[in-house]
Amino acid sequence: MKHNESFGFLKYPQSIDFEGGRIMLAEEYEDGLQYIKENLNRDGFMYPPLVMTVELNLNTLKPEKYIPHTERPASVFSLPKSHDLYIENPIGCDDLRFEDAGFLMHNLGFFFGTRLQFIDWMFDGKVPIESKNSFVYADDVPPHYLSFTYQKWREWNKELRKRFVNILYICMEEQKAVIGNGIHLYTNI
Repeated sequence: MKHNESFGFLKYPQSIDFEGGRIMLAEEYEDGLQYIKENLNRDGFMYPPLVMTVELNLNTLKPEKYIPHTERPASVFSLPKSHDLYIENPIGCDDLRFEDAGFLMHNLGFFFGTRLQFIDWMFDGKVPIESKNSFVYADDVPPHYLSFTYQKWREWNKELRKRFVNILYICMEEQKAVIGNGIHLYTNI
C-alpha cells in the first residue's frame, strides 16, 4: 500500500481494515490523546486557542511586549495526528485529498460524528472530539461501513464522486453549527 495520508483527531484507538485499504492507528496516538484530554472543553469540543498581538524583537524573533486588548480565538488551528490512511489502488489520479482520501476521511468523520482533517491542513471553529451523532454500532461495523461505501463511491463518475466528497465535508462543517440543536443527518448511500 503505497498511497497514504495522515489525519486527526479521531478518538478511536483501533485500526480499521476495509476493502481497498487500511486506516492504522498512528504511533503518536497516545501523545495526541493526552493533548486532547488536557485541552478538551467539558462540552466535548476542541476550540481554537487564544492568540494575541505582540511586538517581536526582530533579532531574536521572541515576544517583547504583549499588546493589551488583542486576545481572540485563532482563525485556524490544528489537531494532533491520530491515524494513517493507506489506499491500495486509488481511483482518483489527481489529488487524493480531493478524491479517495478525502472521501474516506470525511466519510469516517461522518460515521463517528466528528470533523477530521489532513494533518497539515487546519480546522476553523470548534471540532467535536466526543461523537456527536446518535449511531449505535457493533465493533465490526466501521470496516463494513467503509468497505461498502468506498466500493459504491468508486462506481460513480468523477463529477459525482467529487460532489459527494464536498457534501461530506459540508455536512461535517455545518455540524459544528447545528450539533446540539436536535438536528441529525442521515444518508442512504
